[in-house]
Amino acid sequence: PRTSISDGPMIASPISRSSGSPIVRHFAVRYGPGDLGGESGAVNDEKLRQQQKQNDDDNEASTMKALEELVNQIMLAKQEHIPSLLGNNVELIINLKSYQLEALLEQAYETGGIEWQTRVAETVEVLVGFSEAFVLELKQMDDVNKQLLGKIIRTISSGKNEEELDDLLEREKEQFSPGFLRHLEGECERIANAPSTTAESMKLMQVLRTIQARVVEELGKEMGEGALVLGQLLGYDNPQERLAVLQAGLQLRGQDFGRELLALTEEALQNFARVNADPELVDRVQGIHRGIQDYLKIQP
Repeated sequence: PRTSISDGPMIASPISRSSGSPIVRHFAVRYGPGDLGGESGAVNDEKLRQQQKQNDDDNEASTMKALEELVNQIMLAKQEHIPSLLGNNVELIINLKSYQLEALLEQAYETGGIEWQTRVAETVEVLVGFSEAFVLELKQMDDVNKQLLGKIIRTISSGKNEEELDDLLEREKEQFSPGFLRHLEGECERIANAPSTTAESMKLMQVLRTIQARVVEELGKEMGEGALVLGQLLGYDNPQERLAVLQAGLQLRGQDFGRELLALTEEALQNFARVNADPELVDRVQGIHRGIQDYLKIQP
């Protein structure tokens, strides 16, 4: 039965800059503008085009391989683990082209029986449905985040007292999702990376940074600092990056905070053992747990 979708030297005297000079032509081919190189310039352009085509072909092959592996994983996975597989491959899924999915289906039709073709087609439908739903949700989330941020900025800009801002943040804290924090950070980066800045844009960025700090503070009141940090750590996909941020936080906050965080991870892992938890989430928490243990072991 099938289980896979696819089984320089110094120069003593000055040299004329005339393009007719053989020496100038020699170096122009290597370092100079293309119009001095004549046919050599055209050859270099052709080499660049061939190299770009090779890079494009390599990227295409890599994408198709990743797509085939994902389809195989989804078909073999338990139903409750499929959302995790989709979530961990968002970038791949939302950037898929229709011809890539068609090529996958065509390959299945050419190499497999009816049952296999049906399974592959159903999995492709899952990918398409997820992509459409994800893009729509992003649009809706972006609209919500923009409205919420606008409401906070208007409250600050109106010169209302601190208590009114506190009341607003308290009322809206259910909307302070990781997506909203990323939206805030994205707005700050957009201003910082703009070709030119004005006094108004820099003032706006200061306001956004203030809002960031207040939102994190508001979240920390209810969750506790340890829970807030643990949630942020789980957002890092790269294990090395996640561990580096953890170690930096532990060095900054000390052993007491480390023990608080260790207790949280122990509680989380115990809860995971009682339910059918997402393996990816369990693996991340286990990695954080081991990192905290390593930190506490070497402390005096």
